[in-house]
Amino acid sequence: MTEGHGSSERFAVSIAVHEDYIPARAADELDYQFAGLLHCEVKDPWQAAPSSTLVVDLTGLTFCDSTGIGVLVLLLQQSRQQ
Repeated sequence: MTEGHGSSERFAVSIAVHEDYIPARAADELDYQFAGLLHCEVKDPWQAAPSSTLVVDLTGLTFCDSTGIGVLVLLLQQSRQQ
């Protein structure tokens, strides 16, 4: 298992890579400033293990704007393509 973390004062994301799934946990505020960070943090481990299932835990979010929703939709579309 490997782990990665991206964070700031208003947003945090943690990624763990297991054999068949990748849990990603997002916390605090997912907005235009941090949506790209979520995508980048998820993209690299997911590309390294494309057959893995991505699980995004959003229970720690306190705010999500339309850019954050857009990144989540993009991840959904990418999962359907894989």
